[in-house]
Amino acid sequence: MAGPSLVRLFAFRAVEHGFDERLRATIIPDLATAEGLTACFSARQGPDDLGPRLVVTTWRDRDAMVRRLGEELGTFHPEALADTADRRVEILPLIVAERFAGAGEPRILRVFRGRVRPGELDEYVSDLRDGAALDAASGDGPTSIHLGQVDDDRFVTVTTWRAWDHVEEATGGDHEHPWSTRQPGRLLGWQVDHYELVTTVSPAVARDAIAAS
Repeated sequence: MAGPSLVRLFAFRAVEHGFDERLRATIIPDLATAEGLTACFSARQGPDDLGPRLVVTTWRDRDAMVRRLGEELGTFHPEALADTADRRVEILPLIVAERFAGAGEPRILRVFRGRVRPGELDEYVSDLRDGAALDAASGDGPTSIHLGQVDDDRFVTVTTWRAWDHVEEATGGDHEHPWSTRQPGRLLGWQVDHYELVTTVSPAVARDAIAAS
């Protein structure tokens, strides 16, 4: 069976108090029941109730995404759009989609934007897969990894983690300098953002619950 083909990153800023609770209670559970949705995460930056937020979803195909979310922002849960600002959507072909078994729920979402040396994206992806598999086998690696391709040389990787020390061990960073990567050799540049996970939902579980009700 083919894996998911698209990753969608919806970045925005929450401007109304209580938005995270709406994500947990209504918006994400509703989204998670969509046919064709294969992964769903929402996350926040900073301790405040307001500020940067990110919803990451992966989809079997574009038609499935459009059926639930529409062609433009505000089709899905339009009442929530007024409580957000600085909205930006990226829809990218997905070339890596991996989940790793392990004890404990993920608490951290890491977004790594990189640019490889010309012609080296395939090699970078191969190195990434190998490194992630080794980290996962140790029990300290990511719980999931999704990589979307921006163009021939640029990509976005979204990973989820159970603990900060796992991120540090796998990336070579620390709490003071968390923007490191253990694979700089093929890269011309990168940018890293970290988020606290608000929700991590299994779409299959959500759909099964609806079907059984």
